[in-house]
Amino acid sequence: MSQKHIQLGAIPIPRASSLAHQKENLEILDFELSEAEMKVISALGREDGRLWGQDPATYEEM
Repeated sequence: MSQKHIQLGAIPIPRASSLAHQKENLEILDFELSEAEMKVISALGREDGRLWGQDPATYEEM
């Protein structure tokens, strides 16, 4: 899970098959990112949300 998503009010849906990983996912609630950290992470995103030009109208995975 992502602390940034939690702080922004989004609901992450983690996938963990082992009990150890499930416990690790719950540990994300033990801390909070600073406003400066949130700004740095948010600045990494692109306006269209896509990486490497993967337009679903033209991009095929296989």
